[in-house]
Amino acid sequence: FTNHALDATHVKNYRPQCLVLSGPPDERPALAFLAAGLRKAKGVTVFGDVIVGEISDPEVLELRNQRQLVSYVSEFGIKGFNDVVVAKSFREGCRSLMQLSG
Repeated sequence: FTNHALDATHVKNYRPQCLVLSGPPDERPALAFLAAGLRKAKGVTVFGDVIVGEISDPEVLELRNQRQLVSYVSEFGIKGFNDVVVAKSFREGCRSLMQLSG
């Protein structure tokens, strides 16, 4: 016998965490709307963007700063967090975003 009122894994307590590798907000808005529809205003959505390059490169740093300013929240009103990662490879950047989002 289990008490569902105390069970944190009950379906009514489900809060999905979504990591969406969406790139810049103006490139894939449909993907962001799909992620927002899947989570139905519950849980956390992280919109990730990976820039391949060296953080010490001024051009890469400027591109990162430009992309960090524009988010899905400001562009389309979709609730979530926006994060731009600079990494040596796309795989390394994705790994960093996965650690960030849990």
